[in-house]
Amino acid sequence: MDGARNVAEVNTRQPAASAGIGNGAAGNRLSPLAPLARAFEQAGTLVRLARHQQLAIAPATDDCSYLMRCGTVALETTMHGRHILGFWHDNDLLETAQMPALPQLALRALEASELWRLRQKASKPLFTELPDIRVAHQKASAASLKRMIVVNAMLGRLDGETRVISFLVSTALRLGHVVGNRVTMRMPMSRADIADHLSLNPDTLSRIVTGLKDAGLIESHGRYGLTVRDWRGLRERTPLTASLIDI
Repeated sequence: MDGARNVAEVNTRQPAASAGIGNGAAGNRLSPLAPLARAFEQAGTLVRLARHQQLAIAPATDDCSYLMRCGTVALETTMHGRHILGFWHDNDLLETAQMPALPQLALRALEASELWRLRQKASKPLFTELPDIRVAHQKASAASLKRMIVVNAMLGRLDGETRVISFLVSTALRLGHVVGNRVTMRMPMSRADIADHLSLNPDTLSRIVTGLKDAGLIESHGRYGLTVRDWRGLRERTPLTASLIDI
């Protein structure tokens, strides 16, 4: 075993949020993953990352699975400049065995974050012998793969504005709180992070966001707050809504 409730003292600050199951605009969709969270807590090592701190990922030698406890991390690589492959939030699963050996692959904390690390020798009996944990692991693994496929489709086929809209819909579904036709959310990623993820020039991203504000679809609140003022209208502007809801 990797050591029950061991803590890797990368950072000793208390978590910024609880390890509760997420509740985005699509509803409480992550509750089936509770058995997986308990398994990681019992058999894994807790890694704490301060804001902007990195954790190197080495697919060729690293046999670990990571489950986000709280916070937000970006999976990034350097190929002719930084590129963010995706964002991981509470209860998201990342398995290094599924990652390609990209240059300087690493997780970077966008805010104080915690994640459970579970090595293969500890996870194998849990995932294969306990039905509820096996099912939860399959759901989490499938969701991670679906998100990467949707991102690939988004970058490969959509124009800049529709990429941004799709990203906002995806983030609202995962982090937002819906009231009527409005969704409020806290977005820990910066404008530069979003641009690097969507393969957009930062100026282009700013222009698109301004256009969405002028259209009455979104409004920002301070550095991290964002409200979708017309949730139905925003969803209608991307062909990926059904795929995003299905994740």
